[in-house]
Amino acid sequence: KRIVFAPTPDPRKMDEVRLYRIYMRVVNMWRDVAKPRIMAEYQRTIDMRALFDSAESVDDAIQQEASAVSRLFITLELAIRDWSVEIEKWHRDKWRGATLSATGVDIGVMLQAQDVQQTLESVIRTNVALIKDVGAQQQREFVRIIHNGLSQRLTARQVAKELEAVYTMGRKRSILIASDQLQKAAVALDRERQFQAGGGREFVWQHSGKVHFRPWHKARNGLTFKYAGKPGENGYVPADDLPGIPIRCGCRARFVLDLERIPDE
Repeated sequence: KRIVFAPTPDPRKMDEVRLYRIYMRVVNMWRDVAKPRIMAEYQRTIDMRALFDSAESVDDAIQQEASAVSRLFITLELAIRDWSVEIEKWHRDKWRGATLSATGVDIGVMLQAQDVQQTLESVIRTNVALIKDVGAQQQREFVRIIHNGLSQRLTARQVAKELEAVYTMGRKRSILIASDQLQKAAVALDRERQFQAGGGREFVWQHSGKVHFRPWHKARNGLTFKYAGKPGENGYVPADDLPGIPIRCGCRARFVLDLERIPDE
């Protein structure tokens, strides 16, 4: 007998917003704390008209602010861990419901956060790395704009206006990452719990229903595929094109439980 589970619901918007706010703490620190201090040093440099002698002092100011931001990462990692705990609780409840609906069995007492700890650690490491990259991107843009301002002898007001665009860039990137990483976390938990439930070989593709979609993803809707197939085999999908893996893909893998295979495992 083959049972196809309903897909777990899409992640909660509140969890996306929470993750976005964690990323934005880095972007906000560059704008609200680092920018005024760096611009004060930039103005001092312009006032002295000693551009070549003073460029190093501006670089030092940027580096000092970058060091302050890096100390924030310890706090942000803890915030990411707290966020991941809430995601796991949400997913555990939804997985319990999907199992109950498909099999009539309530596995609530059997599900534990420890069962997916390795998956959660991977999610945490990925997001910590991305947050650091968002910070590094902000620093690179500050360096580029400040150096260009010095070489072009731009006023502090002109440079400050360009730096505001760096904030906008960081905000847009944080929105994109938060949406994508929440989806990927849910997909990773789906797959881990599918393997633990005795499946994980095959899945039924559930298209996201998004207005902007990948045509080949929509064409796969309702069809059965393999997680670890080989090129040329029926049901093969490249690992980087599985449901929820491409950036902002909202497709899901519906769990396929083959009851005839379980005794042999």
